[in-house]
Amino acid sequence: MAFSKSSTIEIPVNEETITANSTFNSLAVSLGNTFAVHIQASVTFDGSAIGDAIISVLTSNDNSTFDIEDVPFSTFTVDHTKADSDVVTMSKEILVQAAKYLKISVTNNDSSSIDATVSLSKGMM
Repeated sequence: MAFSKSSTIEIPVNEETITANSTFNSLAVSLGNTFAVHIQASVTFDGSAIGDAIISVLTSNDNSTFDIEDVPFSTFTVDHTKADSDVVTMSKEILVQAAKYLKISVTNNDSSSIDATVSLSKGMM
């Protein structure tokens, strides 16, 4: 069986402003026959930022019961010190063949608001 990368790009978090020390949860994305997703996060920090953003992947088999944020399926940190003109873009690829639905959670650990966009490309069977 061959695998091909889908040209479909979902944007579960689209230029969301996330207030200081809070979390934004996206709507669920159906994964269908997806075996892997490539996640790209772009976060704009305040010029005096001292806290990072955490991108968490929450999964579900029934679109009702998702992983809890304390124990996500996968997670990565967007480090504010890596900012080029206050913007940090990072990506990660994860295998998701056991899940049917996915949500993205963005936690802002800074004392100022951030703007975040998270997109994903699906790898299909």
